[in-house]
Amino acid sequence: MGTQTNKNYDPRLVGGVTDQGPTRPANQDAFWIPDRATPTELGALYVVADGVGGQEHGAEAARMVTAVLSDVFYRARQHGRSVPAALEEAVQEANLAVFEDAEKREARMGSTVVAAVVDAGEVTVAHVGDARAYLVDGRKLRPLTRDDTWVQNQVDAGLITPELAEKHEFRNVVTQALGNREEVDVHLTAPQPFGPQSALLLCSDGLYDALPPEQLYELIAERSAPAAAKALVEAAIAAQAADNITAVVVQRALTGPAAGAVPPGGGRPVPLWLILLIGVVVLAGVGVLGGVWLMTRAPDGPSTAATATPGDGAPADGAPAEVPGVGTTATAVTPTAPLPTSTLRPTASPTITATLTATLAPSATPTLPPPLACVVTPGQLFVWPDTAMQPGGCQTAVANDALVTGNVVVLLEGGAQLLPIPGDCANTRDFVRVQSETDPAVNGWVFLDQIRELAPGDACPPP
Repeated sequence: MGTQTNKNYDPRLVGGVTDQGPTRPANQDAFWIPDRATPTELGALYVVADGVGGQEHGAEAARMVTAVLSDVFYRARQHGRSVPAALEEAVQEANLAVFEDAEKREARMGSTVVAAVVDAGEVTVAHVGDARAYLVDGRKLRPLTRDDTWVQNQVDAGLITPELAEKHEFRNVVTQALGNREEVDVHLTAPQPFGPQSALLLCSDGLYDALPPEQLYELIAERSAPAAAKALVEAAIAAQAADNITAVVVQRALTGPAAGAVPPGGGRPVPLWLILLIGVVVLAGVGVLGGVWLMTRAPDGPSTAATATPGDGAPADGAPAEVPGVGTTATAVTPTAPLPTSTLRPTASPTITATLTATLAPSATPTLPPPLACVVTPGQLFVWPDTAMQPGGCQTAVANDALVTGNVVVLLEGGAQLLPIPGDCANTRDFVRVQSETDPAVNGWVFLDQIRELAPGDACPPP
Protein backbone atom coordinates (compact mmCIF):
# COMPACT_ATOMS: atom_id res chain seq x y z
CA MET A 1 0.00 0.00 0.00
CA GLY A 2 1.55 3.29 -1.05
CA THR A 3 1.90 6.40 1.04
CA GLN A 4 -1.11 8.68 0.68
CA THR A 5 -0.24 12.29 -0.03
CA ASN A 6 -2.28 15.23 -1.19
CA LYS A 7 -2.25 18.97 -0.75
CA ASN A 8 -3.43 18.73 2.88
CA TYR A 9 -2.05 15.49 4.28
CA ASP A 10 1.03 13.31 4.29
CA PRO A 11 1.19 10.63 7.03
CA ARG A 12 4.96 11.15 7.35
CA LEU A 13 4.27 14.69 8.59
CA VAL A 14 2.00 13.69 11.48
CA GLY A 15 2.75 12.31 14.93
CA GLY A 16 0.39 11.59 17.83
CA VAL A 17 1.22 10.16 21.27
CA THR A 18 -0.80 9.90 24.48
CA ASP A 19 0.21 8.56 27.89
CA GLN A 20 -1.45 8.35 31.30
CA GLY A 21 1.63 10.02 32.80
CA PRO A 22 3.59 9.14 35.91
CA THR A 23 0.95 10.15 38.48
CA ARG A 24 -2.49 9.20 37.09
CA PRO A 25 -3.98 5.69 37.39
CA ALA A 26 -5.70 5.83 33.97
CA ASN A 27 -5.62 7.83 30.75
CA GLN A 28 -8.62 10.10 30.13
CA ASP A 29 -7.05 11.80 27.09
CA ALA A 30 -7.83 10.88 23.49
CA PHE A 31 -6.73 12.12 20.08
CA TRP A 32 -7.81 11.67 16.46
CA ILE A 33 -5.70 12.00 13.31
CA PRO A 34 -6.49 11.10 9.68
CA ASP A 35 -5.79 7.72 8.15
CA ARG A 36 -5.61 6.60 4.51
CA ALA A 37 -9.40 6.36 4.28
CA THR A 38 -10.02 9.93 5.48
CA PRO A 39 -11.15 12.37 2.75
CA THR A 40 -8.42 14.88 3.60
CA GLU A 41 -8.96 16.70 0.32
CA LEU A 42 -11.82 18.30 2.31
CA GLY A 43 -9.33 19.34 4.99
CA ALA A 44 -7.03 17.37 7.29
CA LEU A 45 -8.60 17.29 10.77
CA TYR A 46 -6.69 16.76 14.03
CA VAL A 47 -8.32 16.53 17.49
CA VAL A 48 -7.10 16.31 21.11
CA ALA A 49 -9.70 15.75 23.86
CA ASP A 50 -9.07 15.68 27.62
CA GLY A 51 -11.73 14.06 29.83
CA VAL A 52 -12.51 16.20 32.87
CA GLY A 53 -10.90 14.32 35.73
CA GLY A 54 -13.29 15.52 38.42
CA GLN A 55 -16.32 14.07 36.61
CA GLU A 56 -17.42 10.49 35.98
CA HIS A 57 -16.61 8.73 32.73
CA GLY A 58 -14.00 11.25 31.59
CA ALA A 59 -12.27 8.73 29.33
CA GLU A 60 -15.56 7.81 27.61
CA ALA A 61 -16.36 11.51 27.15
CA ALA A 62 -13.00 12.22 25.48
CA ARG A 63 -13.30 9.26 23.10
CA MET A 64 -16.87 10.19 22.22
CA VAL A 65 -15.76 13.75 21.43
CA THR A 66 -13.08 12.58 18.99
CA ALA A 67 -15.42 10.09 17.28
CA VAL A 68 -18.42 12.42 16.89
CA LEU A 69 -16.39 15.50 15.99
CA SER A 70 -14.50 13.78 13.18
CA ASP A 71 -17.65 12.16 11.78
CA VAL A 72 -19.75 15.35 11.79
CA PHE A 73 -16.95 17.51 10.37
CA TYR A 74 -16.46 15.40 7.24
CA ARG A 75 -20.20 14.95 6.70
CA ALA A 76 -20.65 18.72 6.90
CA ARG A 77 -17.79 19.28 4.46
CA GLN A 78 -19.28 16.79 2.02
CA HIS A 79 -22.48 18.85 2.15
CA GLY A 80 -20.58 21.98 1.13
CA ARG A 81 -20.06 23.69 4.49
CA SER A 82 -16.93 25.84 4.83
CA VAL A 83 -14.10 24.63 7.05
CA PRO A 84 -14.89 27.08 9.92
CA ALA A 85 -18.64 26.35 9.76
CA ALA A 86 -18.11 22.58 9.62
CA LEU A 87 -15.61 22.73 12.49
CA GLU A 88 -17.93 24.74 14.75
CA GLU A 89 -20.89 22.48 13.92
CA ALA A 90 -18.80 19.39 14.70
CA VAL A 91 -17.75 20.72 18.13
CA GLN A 92 -21.36 21.59 19.01
CA GLU A 93 -22.57 18.12 17.96
CA ALA A 94 -19.80 16.47 20.01
CA ASN A 95 -20.89 18.55 23.01
CA LEU A 96 -24.52 17.50 22.58
CA ALA A 97 -23.59 13.82 22.24
CA VAL A 98 -21.68 13.85 25.56
CA PHE A 99 -24.41 15.87 27.26
CA GLU A 100 -27.15 13.42 26.20
CA ASP A 101 -25.05 10.41 27.19
CA ALA A 102 -24.44 11.94 30.62
CA GLU A 103 -28.21 12.39 31.08
CA LYS A 104 -28.82 8.74 30.23
CA ARG A 105 -26.18 7.68 32.74
CA GLU A 106 -27.45 10.22 35.28
CA ALA A 107 -23.86 11.32 35.72
CA ARG A 108 -21.67 14.32 34.95
CA MET A 109 -19.41 13.80 31.93
CA GLY A 110 -17.14 16.37 30.40
CA SER A 111 -14.17 16.85 28.11
CA THR A 112 -12.10 19.73 26.86
CA VAL A 113 -11.18 19.77 23.18
CA VAL A 114 -8.93 21.44 20.64
CA ALA A 115 -9.40 20.69 16.95
CA ALA A 116 -7.47 22.00 13.95
CA VAL A 117 -8.02 21.71 10.20
CA VAL A 118 -5.22 22.14 7.65
CA ASP A 119 -6.57 23.10 4.25
CA ALA A 120 -5.07 24.94 1.26
CA GLY A 121 -2.02 26.21 3.16
CA GLU A 122 -4.00 27.49 6.16
CA VAL A 123 -4.89 26.15 9.60
CA THR A 124 -8.16 26.85 11.43
CA VAL A 125 -8.54 26.00 15.13
CA ALA A 126 -11.57 25.51 17.38
CA HIS A 127 -11.40 24.82 21.10
CA VAL A 128 -13.39 24.59 24.33
CA GLY A 129 -11.66 24.32 27.72
CA ASP A 130 -7.92 24.33 28.32
CA ALA A 131 -6.54 22.00 25.63
CA ARG A 132 -4.21 24.14 23.52
CA ALA A 133 -2.93 24.70 19.99
CA TYR A 134 0.48 26.23 19.23
CA LEU A 135 1.92 27.28 15.88
CA VAL A 136 5.66 26.94 15.32
CA ASP A 137 6.65 29.33 12.55
CA GLY A 138 10.31 30.17 12.01
CA ARG A 139 11.87 30.65 15.44
CA LYS A 140 8.60 31.36 17.26
CA LEU A 141 6.13 29.29 19.27
CA ARG A 142 2.81 31.12 19.17
CA PRO A 143 -0.34 30.05 21.07
CA LEU A 144 -3.49 29.94 18.92
CA THR A 145 -5.92 29.37 21.81
CA ARG A 146 -6.94 31.08 25.05
CA ASP A 147 -7.77 28.83 28.01
CA ASP A 148 -11.33 28.62 29.33
CA THR A 149 -10.13 28.67 32.96
CA TRP A 150 -10.81 30.64 36.10
CA VAL A 151 -7.15 31.68 36.25
CA GLN A 152 -7.17 32.99 32.66
CA ASN A 153 -10.23 35.10 33.50
CA GLN A 154 -8.30 36.58 36.43
CA VAL A 155 -5.38 37.39 34.11
CA ASP A 156 -7.72 39.02 31.58
CA ALA A 157 -9.23 41.13 34.37
CA GLY A 158 -5.76 42.26 35.46
CA LEU A 159 -6.10 40.69 38.91
CA ILE A 160 -3.11 38.34 38.63
CA THR A 161 -0.05 38.20 36.37
CA PRO A 162 0.51 35.54 33.67
CA GLU A 163 3.59 34.38 35.61
CA LEU A 164 1.50 33.78 38.73
CA ALA A 165 -1.20 32.07 36.67
CA GLU A 166 1.27 29.44 35.42
CA LYS A 167 1.70 28.03 38.95
CA HIS A 168 -1.65 28.97 40.47
CA GLU A 169 -3.40 26.19 42.41
CA PHE A 170 -6.62 26.79 40.42
CA ARG A 171 -4.98 26.92 36.97
CA ASN A 172 -6.74 23.71 35.83
CA VAL A 173 -10.25 24.75 36.91
CA VAL A 174 -12.07 25.09 33.57
CA THR A 175 -15.00 27.44 33.07
CA GLN A 176 -16.58 25.34 30.31
CA ALA A 177 -16.21 21.86 28.87
CA LEU A 178 -18.08 19.74 26.37
CA GLY A 179 -20.98 17.78 27.87
CA ASN A 180 -21.78 20.00 30.85
CA ARG A 181 -24.64 21.88 29.12
CA GLU A 182 -26.58 21.67 25.88
CA GLU A 183 -24.64 24.43 24.12
CA VAL A 184 -21.11 25.73 24.49
CA ASP A 185 -19.24 28.81 23.35
CA VAL A 186 -16.91 27.46 20.66
CA HIS A 187 -13.76 29.58 20.22
CA LEU A 188 -12.86 29.67 16.53
CA THR A 189 -9.64 31.26 15.24
CA ALA A 190 -9.33 33.02 11.92
CA PRO A 191 -7.42 30.89 9.35
CA GLN A 192 -3.68 31.19 9.95
CA PRO A 193 -0.98 30.76 7.26
CA PHE A 194 0.60 27.30 7.45
CA GLY A 195 3.78 27.64 5.41
CA PRO A 196 6.53 25.17 4.45
CA GLN A 197 8.49 25.83 7.67
CA SER A 198 5.43 25.69 9.95
CA ALA A 199 4.47 23.06 12.52
CA LEU A 200 1.31 22.70 14.58
CA LEU A 201 1.09 21.34 18.14
CA LEU A 202 -2.19 20.26 19.75
CA CYS A 203 -1.88 19.16 23.37
CA SER A 204 -3.60 18.58 26.69
CA ASP A 205 -2.72 20.50 29.85
CA GLY A 206 -0.59 17.60 31.09
CA LEU A 207 2.02 18.55 28.48
CA TYR A 208 2.23 22.33 28.70
CA ASP A 209 1.94 22.35 32.52
CA ALA A 210 5.06 20.17 32.69
CA LEU A 211 7.21 21.83 30.00
CA PRO A 212 8.01 25.53 29.44
CA PRO A 213 7.37 27.08 26.00
CA GLU A 214 11.08 27.18 25.17
CA GLN A 215 11.35 23.42 25.63
CA LEU A 216 8.21 22.81 23.58
CA TYR A 217 9.79 24.76 20.73
CA GLU A 218 13.16 23.00 20.95
CA LEU A 219 11.60 19.53 20.92
CA ILE A 220 9.53 20.33 17.82
CA ALA A 221 11.90 22.48 15.74
CA GLU A 222 14.60 19.93 14.86
CA ARG A 223 12.61 16.70 14.69
CA SER A 224 10.18 14.98 12.40
CA ALA A 225 6.56 15.15 13.53
CA PRO A 226 6.41 11.53 14.86
CA ALA A 227 9.72 11.95 16.69
CA ALA A 228 8.66 15.33 18.10
CA ALA A 229 5.38 13.97 19.50
CA LYS A 230 7.22 11.11 21.17
CA ALA A 231 9.95 13.39 22.56
CA LEU A 232 7.39 15.83 23.99
CA VAL A 233 5.52 13.13 25.90
CA GLU A 234 8.73 11.51 27.14
CA ALA A 235 10.01 14.89 28.37
CA ALA A 236 6.74 15.56 30.22
CA ILE A 237 6.94 12.14 31.88
CA ALA A 238 10.54 12.88 32.91
CA ALA A 239 9.32 16.20 34.35
CA GLN A 240 6.76 14.30 36.49
CA ALA A 241 3.67 15.66 34.75
CA ALA A 242 0.70 15.78 37.11
CA ASP A 243 -1.88 14.76 34.49
CA ASN A 244 -2.38 12.64 31.39
CA ILE A 245 -0.19 13.76 28.49
CA THR A 246 -1.14 14.02 24.82
CA ALA A 247 0.70 15.64 21.91
CA VAL A 248 -0.24 15.78 18.22
CA VAL A 249 2.38 17.37 15.94
CA VAL A 250 1.71 18.28 12.30
CA GLN A 251 4.29 19.65 9.86
CA ARG A 252 3.70 21.26 6.48
CA ALA A 253 6.85 19.86 4.82
CA LEU A 254 9.69 17.44 5.54
CA THR A 255 12.65 19.13 7.20
CA GLY A 256 16.22 18.11 7.96
CA PRO A 257 18.19 15.29 6.27
CA ALA A 258 15.07 13.31 5.37
CA ALA A 259 13.79 16.09 3.11
CA GLY A 260 16.58 15.71 0.58
CA ALA A 261 16.14 11.95 0.33
CA VAL A 262 12.45 11.93 -0.60
CA PRO A 263 11.75 11.33 -4.31
CA PRO A 264 9.55 13.95 -6.00
CA GLY A 265 6.71 11.50 -6.42
CA GLY A 266 6.30 11.05 -2.66
CA GLY A 267 8.07 7.66 -2.54
CA ARG A 268 10.06 6.29 0.33
CA PRO A 269 13.17 8.23 1.46
CA VAL A 270 16.45 6.81 0.18
CA PRO A 271 18.51 5.64 3.19
CA LEU A 272 21.83 7.42 3.65
CA TRP A 273 23.68 4.11 4.03
CA LEU A 274 22.45 3.03 0.59
CA ILE A 275 23.70 6.25 -1.01
CA LEU A 276 27.14 5.78 0.63
CA LEU A 277 27.30 2.12 -0.41
CA ILE A 278 26.54 2.96 -4.04
CA GLY A 279 29.23 5.66 -3.93
CA VAL A 280 31.81 3.18 -2.60
CA VAL A 281 30.93 0.61 -5.28
CA VAL A 282 31.17 3.20 -8.06
CA LEU A 283 34.59 4.39 -6.82
CA ALA A 284 35.80 0.79 -6.59
CA GLY A 285 34.63 0.15 -10.15
CA VAL A 286 36.45 3.21 -11.43
CA GLY A 287 39.61 2.10 -9.60
CA VAL A 288 39.49 -1.41 -11.10
CA LEU A 289 38.97 -0.11 -14.62
CA GLY A 290 41.83 2.33 -14.13
CA GLY A 291 44.06 -0.53 -12.99
CA VAL A 292 43.11 -2.58 -16.06
CA TRP A 293 44.08 0.30 -18.32
CA LEU A 294 47.45 0.69 -16.60
CA MET A 295 48.19 -3.04 -16.92
CA THR A 296 47.48 -2.99 -20.67
CA ARG A 297 50.14 -0.36 -21.27
CA ALA A 298 53.67 -1.50 -22.06
CA PRO A 299 56.36 -0.08 -19.75
CA ASP A 300 58.47 1.26 -22.63
CA GLY A 301 57.31 2.62 -25.93
CA PRO A 302 53.93 2.63 -27.56
CA SER A 303 51.40 0.05 -26.46
CA THR A 304 50.24 -2.41 -29.14
CA ALA A 305 46.77 -2.29 -27.60
CA ALA A 306 46.59 1.48 -28.05
CA THR A 307 47.57 1.35 -31.75
CA ALA A 308 44.86 1.66 -34.39
CA THR A 309 44.92 1.63 -38.14
CA PRO A 310 44.30 4.75 -40.20
CA GLY A 311 40.64 5.44 -40.63
CA ASP A 312 39.80 4.34 -37.08
CA GLY A 313 40.49 7.76 -35.63
CA ALA A 314 44.10 6.94 -34.54
CA PRO A 315 47.33 8.55 -35.86
CA ALA A 316 48.48 6.91 -39.12
CA ASP A 317 52.14 6.84 -38.05
CA GLY A 318 51.53 4.30 -35.28
CA ALA A 319 51.87 6.85 -32.45
CA PRO A 320 50.19 5.78 -29.23
CA ALA A 321 46.50 6.74 -29.00
CA GLU A 322 45.64 9.26 -26.29
CA VAL A 323 43.52 7.74 -23.51
CA PRO A 324 41.74 10.56 -21.65
CA GLY A 325 39.31 8.42 -19.65
CA VAL A 326 37.77 5.05 -18.90
CA GLY A 327 35.50 5.11 -21.95
CA THR A 328 38.44 5.60 -24.31
CA THR A 329 40.33 2.80 -22.60
CA ALA A 330 37.46 0.40 -23.11
CA THR A 331 37.51 1.13 -26.83
CA ALA A 332 41.31 1.08 -27.16
CA VAL A 333 41.93 -2.36 -25.60
CA THR A 334 39.99 -4.40 -28.14
CA PRO A 335 42.68 -5.54 -30.67
CA THR A 336 42.26 -8.61 -32.82
CA ALA A 337 45.53 -10.13 -31.61
CA PRO A 338 45.37 -11.75 -28.16
CA LEU A 339 47.15 -9.89 -25.37
CA PRO A 340 48.80 -11.26 -22.26
CA THR A 341 46.41 -9.16 -20.17
CA SER A 342 43.26 -9.93 -22.16
CA THR A 343 41.79 -12.07 -19.39
CA LEU A 344 41.85 -9.19 -16.91
CA ARG A 345 38.97 -7.24 -18.39
CA PRO A 346 36.26 -9.91 -18.35
CA THR A 347 37.38 -10.98 -14.88
CA ALA A 348 37.18 -7.44 -13.49
CA SER A 349 33.77 -6.45 -14.82
CA PRO A 350 31.77 -9.51 -13.74
CA THR A 351 33.34 -9.31 -10.29
CA ILE A 352 32.06 -5.75 -9.81
CA THR A 353 28.58 -6.61 -11.06
CA ALA A 354 28.27 -9.70 -8.90
CA THR A 355 29.41 -7.85 -5.78
CA LEU A 356 26.96 -4.99 -6.40
CA THR A 357 24.03 -7.34 -6.91
CA ALA A 358 24.85 -9.55 -3.96
CA THR A 359 25.36 -6.60 -1.61
CA LEU A 360 22.59 -4.22 -2.61
CA ALA A 361 19.66 -6.53 -3.27
CA PRO A 362 19.30 -7.97 0.26
CA SER A 363 20.14 -4.64 1.94
CA ALA A 364 17.66 -2.60 -0.10
CA THR A 365 14.70 -4.71 1.00
CA PRO A 366 15.44 -5.81 4.59
CA THR A 367 12.97 -8.07 6.33
CA LEU A 368 12.09 -6.30 9.56
CA PRO A 369 10.59 -8.20 12.48
CA PRO A 370 7.06 -7.13 13.45
CA PRO A 371 6.85 -4.65 16.35
CA LEU A 372 6.36 -6.07 19.81
CA ALA A 373 4.39 -4.73 22.75
CA CYS A 374 4.06 -5.51 26.43
CA VAL A 375 0.80 -6.05 28.32
CA VAL A 376 0.81 -3.41 31.07
CA THR A 377 -2.73 -3.60 32.45
CA PRO A 378 -2.99 -5.20 35.90
CA GLY A 379 -4.54 -8.66 35.92
CA GLN A 380 -6.05 -10.15 32.78
CA LEU A 381 -6.39 -8.54 29.34
CA PHE A 382 -9.13 -10.25 27.31
CA VAL A 383 -8.46 -10.98 23.63
CA TRP A 384 -11.62 -10.48 21.56
CA PRO A 385 -12.23 -12.38 18.29
CA ASP A 386 -13.00 -10.75 14.94
CA THR A 387 -16.70 -11.56 15.34
CA ALA A 388 -16.88 -9.30 18.38
CA MET A 389 -15.69 -6.37 16.29
CA GLN A 390 -18.21 -6.72 13.49
CA PRO A 391 -21.34 -4.51 13.43
CA GLY A 392 -23.60 -5.82 16.19
CA GLY A 393 -21.03 -8.36 17.32
CA CYS A 394 -20.44 -6.54 20.58
CA GLN A 395 -23.91 -7.57 21.81
CA THR A 396 -23.05 -11.25 22.20
CA ALA A 397 -19.26 -11.09 22.21
CA VAL A 398 -17.24 -13.61 24.20
CA ALA A 399 -13.48 -13.32 24.57
CA ASN A 400 -11.54 -16.31 23.25
CA ASP A 401 -8.43 -15.91 25.39
CA ALA A 402 -6.75 -13.66 27.91
CA LEU A 403 -3.26 -12.27 28.44
CA VAL A 404 -1.67 -11.17 31.71
CA THR A 405 0.66 -8.41 32.78
CA GLY A 406 4.13 -8.82 31.30
CA ASN A 407 3.10 -10.98 28.33
CA VAL A 408 4.78 -10.04 25.03
CA VAL A 409 2.53 -9.65 21.98
CA VAL A 410 3.17 -9.05 18.30
CA LEU A 411 1.44 -5.95 16.86
CA LEU A 412 -0.32 -7.04 13.69
CA GLU A 413 -0.94 -4.77 10.70
CA GLY A 414 -3.82 -2.32 10.65
CA GLY A 415 -3.03 0.01 13.54
CA ALA A 416 -5.45 1.22 16.20
CA GLN A 417 -9.16 1.26 15.39
CA LEU A 418 -12.04 2.89 17.24
CA LEU A 419 -14.56 0.06 17.74
CA PRO A 420 -17.58 -0.67 19.97
CA ILE A 421 -16.66 -2.20 23.30
CA PRO A 422 -17.70 -5.91 23.35
CA GLY A 423 -20.77 -6.33 25.51
CA ASP A 424 -21.53 -2.57 25.43
CA CYS A 425 -22.30 -1.34 21.92
CA ALA A 426 -23.11 2.16 23.21
CA ASN A 427 -19.45 2.92 23.85
CA THR A 428 -16.35 2.78 21.72
CA ARG A 429 -12.69 2.41 22.48
CA ASP A 430 -9.37 2.17 20.67
CA PHE A 431 -8.48 -1.46 19.90
CA VAL A 432 -5.44 -2.99 18.23
CA ARG A 433 -4.98 -6.47 16.80
CA VAL A 434 -2.25 -8.56 18.47
CA GLN A 435 -0.88 -12.09 18.61
CA SER A 436 0.82 -13.77 21.55
CA GLU A 437 4.56 -14.11 20.92
CA THR A 438 4.65 -17.57 22.51
CA ASP A 439 1.29 -18.94 21.32
CA PRO A 440 0.25 -17.80 17.79
CA ALA A 441 -3.22 -19.29 18.37
CA VAL A 442 -3.91 -16.49 20.85
CA ASN A 443 -4.68 -13.57 18.55
CA GLY A 444 -7.39 -10.96 18.33
CA TRP A 445 -8.31 -7.48 19.57
CA VAL A 446 -7.21 -5.81 22.83
CA PHE A 447 -7.50 -2.33 24.29
CA LEU A 448 -4.78 -0.06 22.89
CA ASP A 449 -4.10 1.74 26.18
CA GLN A 450 -3.45 -1.54 28.01
CA ILE A 451 -0.36 -2.44 26.01
CA ARG A 452 2.92 -0.57 25.50
CA GLU A 453 5.03 -0.89 22.37
CA LEU A 454 8.57 -2.08 23.07
CA ALA A 455 11.59 -0.25 21.73
CA PRO A 456 14.42 -2.41 20.27
CA GLY A 457 16.28 -4.06 23.12
CA ASP A 458 13.53 -3.46 25.69
CA ALA A 459 11.93 -6.29 27.61
CA CYS A 460 8.65 -6.67 29.48
CA PRO A 461 8.71 -6.87 33.26
CA PRO A 462 8.09 -10.40 34.52
CA PRO A 463 4.38 -11.36 34.95
